Amino acid sequence: MSVKFIRNRREQRSDQIKRDLRSSVDTDVASDQDALGQDQSEVGKSLEVKYEDRIEPQDPQKREDRITPQGPHKYEDTITPQFPHKYEDRIAPEGPHKYEDTITSQGPRKYEDRIAPEGPHKYEDTITSQGPHKYEDRIAPEGPHKYEDTITSQGPHQYEDRIAQQGPHKYEDRITPQGPHKYEDKIAPQGPHKYDKRIAHHVAHTYEDTRTLQVEYDDTTPPQEKTPMLPDSGDEENNLPPWAERWKVPRCDLIMDERVLGSGNFGEVRSGAVMKDGELTRAAIKMLKGHASTSERDDFIDELLTMTSFDHHPNVVSLLGACQHRQVLYVALEYLPRGDLRSYLRTARSQSDSDDDALSSDQLVKFALDVAKGMEHLAKAGVIHRDLAARNILLSEGLTAKVSDFGLSRGEDIYVQTSKRRVPVRWLAIESIRYKRYTTKSDVWSFGILLWEISTIGGTPYPTTKSESVAKKLKGGYRMPKPSNCDDKR
Repeated sequence: MSVKFIRNRREQRSDQIKRDLRSSVDTDVASDQDALGQDQSEVGKSLEVKYEDRIEPQDPQKREDRITPQGPHKYEDTITPQFPHKYEDRIAPEGPHKYEDTITSQGPRKYEDRIAPEGPHKYEDTITSQGPHKYEDRIAPEGPHKYEDTITSQGPHQYEDRIAQQGPHKYEDRITPQGPHKYEDKIAPQGPHKYDKRIAHHVAHTYEDTRTLQVEYDDTTPPQEKTPMLPDSGDEENNLPPWAERWKVPRCDLIMDERVLGSGNFGEVRSGAVMKDGELTRAAIKMLKGHASTSERDDFIDELLTMTSFDHHPNVVSLLGACQHRQVLYVALEYLPRGDLRSYLRTARSQSDSDDDALSSDQLVKFALDVAKGMEHLAKAGVIHRDLAARNILLSEGLTAKVSDFGLSRGEDIYVQTSKRRVPVRWLAIESIRYKRYTTKSDVWSFGILLWEISTIGGTPYPTTKSESVAKKLKGGYRMPKPSNCDDKR
């Protein structure tokens, strides 16, 4: 009996609560409508702004609130609760900067907010909250500079921000914080000067910046895994000689990727770029390691001095800049994407069976003429090259030949040790071998050997003779015969 009595009391109490709630909602609605009428009257007198606020209860916990202003900034705001802490709020202005804003709540601190303006700078912004400090924000403008910006928060100080520009200078920028003052920023432009830039910030403002320029070209040097060269914001060690001040650049303006163009015991040449006047210019960056010997360091400085002693010429590789940092010397040179002449000739020779027009006689003559013009310019400036050979002639995209000398990639079959130095005996004049004397005339001899390389499409001089025996044969009067593919016409 007592159980039945208690059950009846509960049912009566439940019915009373429902009646109270309905009465409360009806009172709220009436109150809202009365207040709305008063507000409209007062606002209409002063600002002449009209709107309609329509609240439609569905049950004690659900109702729809629809606000419709009619003034100059008119819009429609529809709020539709679903149950406690869950609703949809849709705002749709109709003015000059009209847009649609839809907020969809999924529960406490969880919602989706979608903004879609329709004006000249129209875009779509979708924010999806997953909980406290967790959300995804996606912005997708549609204008002339349209891009997509997606921010994905994972918690306090943890998020990923991805910006994908689609305009003429399109790029992708991904920022991924890992904690306070620690993040990774990866920028990947896709335009004509496309490159990949990765910045990883850590505590104490130290960072790693690796920018990889992406340019298609044929490089016969196989890629090698190397430790990335890290730029440094300071250049307090940039102590170049006074005559090199004009060419000094901060270390942080030199960017190197992992492509090695040449290497030796005391240095290497890397593909990279140099920042000059706010623009990134492709470069071949030559480095002299800190453990290089005194003579090697002197040679490196002498080469830099030589390159600063003559003016620009279209057939000589240009100097772009230089610096010294942490005991390492850097020289940035003009980058020539088609590689060196010897490799180019040998590749063309290997393709000659399948392509008769791989390399024409006119092109071979042009190579020789380009080198002659470059060497004439150096001779007038009083510069003696001392290492003229097809391997030290670089080719531009349009196959213009330019005189250069990296001086670090010297194979065993080319250079022979004499006292403390390695010399390219197959290209040297007799006086250079016997007396170590180098003049413009000895450069002319080397130019003749280079012509032989061009005529033989990349052949090795004195092909039947070992490098150690070349000097003795030359002293005995031996001279290379005419290449078999050359006639006697002048």
